[in-house]
Amino acid sequence: AGLSLNSPESLLFHAFVFLTLASFAQAARTDPGSVPCGPEWRDPNRPPRCVHEQKRFSDEARWCRKSQAFKPDRAHFCRAMGRVVLRMDHHCPWLGNTVGWANHKYFYLFLAYTNIACGMLGLNVLDLLVHATLPALTTFLLIGTEALTFLLSSILAPFFLFHTWLVIRNMTTIEFCASFARGPDEKPYDNPYDVGIYRNVCAVLGSSPLVWWAPVGGPVGDGISFPRKGIPEHYVLSDEDPEAAHPASEEGSDAESVQVKQESMCNFFVWVDAAEFTDDLKVGCEVILESAEDAALTAWRILSECRGRPVRRRRKGSLSEEKVESGSDSAKSEGEAFLCV
Repeated sequence: AGLSLNSPESLLFHAFVFLTLASFAQAARTDPGSVPCGPEWRDPNRPPRCVHEQKRFSDEARWCRKSQAFKPDRAHFCRAMGRVVLRMDHHCPWLGNTVGWANHKYFYLFLAYTNIACGMLGLNVLDLLVHATLPALTTFLLIGTEALTFLLSSILAPFFLFHTWLVIRNMTTIEFCASFARGPDEKPYDNPYDVGIYRNVCAVLGSSPLVWWAPVGGPVGDGISFPRKGIPEHYVLSDEDPEAAHPASEEGSDAESVQVKQESMCNFFVWVDAAEFTDDLKVGCEVILESAEDAALTAWRILSECRGRPVRRRRKGSLSEEKVESGSDSAKSEGEAFLCV
């Protein structure tokens, strides 16, 4: 893009690209954590002492019938992985892995470095288009690069800011959704794991600020017990895990509560199932493709007019209008031929 490979801007950009790829690889290959294999987690009559979270409408510990084990605090059952994941945030299909306790740092760094790399690329390409005189084809390709960079940044930047807010509050995406799915008679959600900004960040990025930027290391603790602010130990946290299963005791009340929770989650999310999401994704891709084709035709027409077909100003009424229409039609036909090639 007009910069030498050993220039400071190029070296910094490629460093961020390397950190992006390293963070992606770490997030994809790191296991997020699972329930320990000890017998204390498999006995349905004796929950472990380190478990504090309880079911929403009872005082019982959270027992997962699918994995036949108690769920540690902040853990949830992941259907994609078929097991309970420690401090589960969400399942990411782009990673092919679930974001949880052990790989949340790498996922967050991947978002951060991707946004930085896209921002640097977009600013440098924009500066090049404004101040440099380039061939028509090069200019056209750079305009497409700028549009693609802007599209990625507009999607990833809000996502990164949202996860930054979650890290500062020491919340997961599931806990954030659960805070909205509460009945009118229930108390407002109070996050028991919000122990201060610094300790909240350390819970995800690690205890040493010197390695927060590096895709190495991991969070503090064991992923089973977490620091809690000054509240009673029997604090009942809303268990809004739509993928979790509970013991079969009190079947009537449990079934009713599960149905209420599922309806609340359906009202919160836009897509009810994967098929509806896939259809919306296809329609969105078609709209983006049509917009890109229109933008390409417009750019080619502008480049053709700037290269040798300036539009004359109106002098004699209909004569000048015919010249303008003929010039625009020829430019549009050349743009369509270029796209076909």
